Amino acid sequence: MTRNGAAMRPGMLLMVMVACTAGCESEAPIALPAAPQLETPAPVVPTVATPTPVTATPRPPAPAASPPVATKAPPTGLPSLTKRAGDDAASARARAQNTAGFKAYKAGKLEEAARQYEAAVRSDPQHILARYNLACVWNKLGDTRGLGVLTTFKRVGCRACLERLRRARVDSDFADKWDDPEFKAITAERAPGPTTVADVARAVERAYLAGDHAPLAPFLSGTIEMVRVCTVCDPPDDRRTTAMSAARLPGAIDRERGRRDGDEGPFFNGFESMRCDAKCCVANRETIMHQNTYLDRVCAMPQGAGKTLRLSLVEIADG
Repeated sequence: MTRNGAAMRPGMLLMVMVACTAGCESEAPIALPAAPQLETPAPVVPTVATPTPVTATPRPPAPAASPPVATKAPPTGLPSLTKRAGDDAASARARAQNTAGFKAYKAGKLEEAARQYEAAVRSDPQHILARYNLACVWNKLGDTRGLGVLTTFKRVGCRACLERLRRARVDSDFADKWDDPEFKAITAERAPGPTTVADVARAVERAYLAGDHAPLAPFLSGTIEMVRVCTVCDPPDDRRTTAMSAARLPGAIDRERGRRDGDEGPFFNGFESMRCDAKCCVANRETIMHQNTYLDRVCAMPQGAGKTLRLSLVEIADG
């Protein structure tokens, strides 16, 4: 080793360290600084702990997954829709209970109606109308299981069930849910298909029931035949027919709604059990209470290249 450029013998360093006092404080660092430099990697050790905060950061987003669960429709507690009635007697009992529920509903006894409809579903789990009626009453009572019933309709995928979902979109019993995102998701069509007369009829029905003309707009063109039928007049089924331009129909519907909301009571639909062919949808009058005003018939015809339909006739029946 060297000191100040001159070679030193091993014995000289020992003599310097023994002989000096204050000089050792200044000289010692000459030989010692190398030792601390060897330990400089030690500060790297704290970096081992740095991953700890990183592992904690992903945890806060976890609670964000819980809100969607809370918005799902609750279980209904009803038997599976795929379960059949035990026998013919059970089916007959379900029909009688559904009728009793409808009478209670019309009398404004919603709790009794719910009990009868639920009994009907338990007698015959595949009684689609009773199950749908129960959903309506539950919704009017503020029971969220009503949406649960509609959800089961979508999961099963039966044609009659999907018709009930379409029906719910214009049913006044669900009017408070029409703009609800969850209700819209439950009742939405699975896939758009070709336009049918039933699509036109439901658009007319929604315009009369909810004042929503948007679904009807694609079917308005040309001239529409408006028919008024009195089912209790003498002679029976007295008919009055007028021709109206399609552009005037929304205004006529709004006037009808205003008249019904005023002195003559609410407007009732006629497509609870509608029957449709290639040209018209007709209400089943046996299911309609004759003191009501209802849509009795809606017809459509091809327009353009025949790929779409236009509304051609609307018939309203007064009971």
